[in-house]
Amino acid sequence: AVLMQEHGVDVDAALDLAIELYARDLVHFEALLARARAHGVSAATDAVLRGLEEWVHGNRAWTGSCGRYQR
Repeated sequence: AVLMQEHGVDVDAALDLAIELYARDLVHFEALLARARAHGVSAATDAVLRGLEEWVHGNRAWTGSCGRYQR
């Protein structure tokens, strides 16, 4: 509803926009991970980064298989 109101679009266009935003943010997140690791991080920080990475990708996998988010 928020994207529909902010962008003046119907539900299908809002869903497409949400997918675009998610994809863009995922690419940005992965680039930040790579940048952080390229600069070198401690083992503890790398463990946190791995945890975040697994959380994000686990959510993506769940969303793709959950009937709630199917068209």
